[in-house]
Amino acid sequence: MNRTLRALALLVIMAAPAAALDDVAGWQMTKWGMTEIEVKAAMPEGLRDVSPPTKYVGAYAPLGSEFRVDRFQFAVILQFSDDSRRLRQVLITADDASLDRWVVVRDLLVEKYGPPRQQRGDTLVWIFPSTAIELARSTDPTMRLTTIRYYPSAAVRNDKGKF
Repeated sequence: MNRTLRALALLVIMAAPAAALDDVAGWQMTKWGMTEIEVKAAMPEGLRDVSPPTKYVGAYAPLGSEFRVDRFQFAVILQFSDDSRRLRQVLITADDASLDRWVVVRDLLVEKYGPPRQQRGDTLVWIFPSTAIELARSTDPTMRLTTIRYYPSAAVRNDKGKF
């Protein structure tokens, strides 16, 4: 009986991460559509106000942070829609397109989320019901970046007409 309970407990523990990753609601404790106040409440530590907010086409970034992935430092930009004033995208960027950085991030994302759903060169995309996660590396001499982008998966459907 004791052996059976241990085996059952081990199965539950092993299955838990897979069940938890049926969907990704947003980035860390955020969810798409949150207001700035809700995002600050969900992530009380580590966020800083960006003043003045950085402007983008149809969006603004009033909040930012620093984020460490393994030994690599990234800047975090939380973008909100100009129209709805709600969270619409999280960009995690580094001004470095080294293959080493990209491989470390790729391996950690694969470990956490499984294999990517799409791949185009140095761009990998994981798609969940609520969130798409994109890892990209730009080696263009004018813009060398490694970017991890979290955004609503509805945007993938809108841009491509399907998942």
